Parts: sequence; structure tokens; C-alpha cells
Amino acid sequence: MVAFKKAGIVWLKNGGPDLLVSAIDGEIVTCIWFSKSLLKKATYESVLLTKTSLAKAATEEIDKLMNEWCQASSSLPPE
Repeated sequence: MVAFKKAGIVWLKNGGPDLLVSAIDGEIVTCIWFSKSLLKKATYESVLLTKTSLAKAATEEIDKLMNEWCQASSSLPPE
């Protein structure tokens, strides 16, 4: 289980905006966020949330694959 902290930034595992943790009650996490200048609030089971944004995870994976490709291509003989 991921330990969330009040005032921490989290994301829904299936994507969405940055969410600010406003309260934690056991496995229930209350979050707030802005949508078109309106303050929104919802509660989620902690299993639905992550501390890593999908965009950040995808960027890190792309960087890793690019580094591996560059290393592999640098060891190829010149044409």
C-alpha cells in the first residue's frame, strides 16, 4: 500500500489532473483540485491513486528506451 500524506500531490491511476490530498481516513483519501477555475472535491479509495503521474512515468520510460537505443546503436560498426 502506498502511504499518502496530507497536502501531497497524487493522481488517479487511470489519469486525470493533479489532485491535492486534503484528508485521509484509513483507506479513504479526500482530494481537491481545480477544474476551469472551480474548486472540485472527491473521495477515493487509496488503491485508485498513485504518487506518480502517468505523463511522468511515460516520459521516464521513453527516456530509458532512448538511452538503451543510443547505447546499442553506438556499438554498431560504421556503414
